[in-house]
Order: sequence, then structure tokens, then C-alpha cells
Amino acid sequence: MARPGRPRSVLEGLALAVLVVVAFLAGMLVERLHSHAERDQMLRRYDQALKEHRSLLMEAEKRQESGTPRR
Repeated sequence: MARPGRPRSVLEGLALAVLVVVAFLAGMLVERLHSHAERDQMLRRYDQALKEHRSLLMEAEKRQESGTPRR
């Protein structure tokens, strides 16, 4: 004959396991969102630097074509 407290302890164990899994997945989600935010910020800085570099190159090419010296 089974003990009356056994099903309850099994249920509590399963509930604890579910909580641990949910906490683990939530932690993974938070870490992933944080890394995506850092990556997006880095890509924005890179894009801005690239635009500035291209702008300087175009300005230098225009000066070279027109023959005017740099200010």
C-alpha cells in the first residue's frame, strides 16, 4: 500500500523541477536580450563610423577632382 504523502511529494518535486526549468529559460532569455542590445549598439557605432569614413573619402575625391586644396 502506498503512503498517503507520496503523491504530494512527487507533485512538489515536479513543481520544483518546473520552476527551475522556467528560471533557467528566463535567465537565458535575459542574457540573450542583453547580448543583442550590446550587439545592436556596437553595430550602430560601426555604421556611424563607416558613414563618416565614406563621407571623408567622398569629400577628398571631390577636392581631388576639382583641384582645390584642402582647407
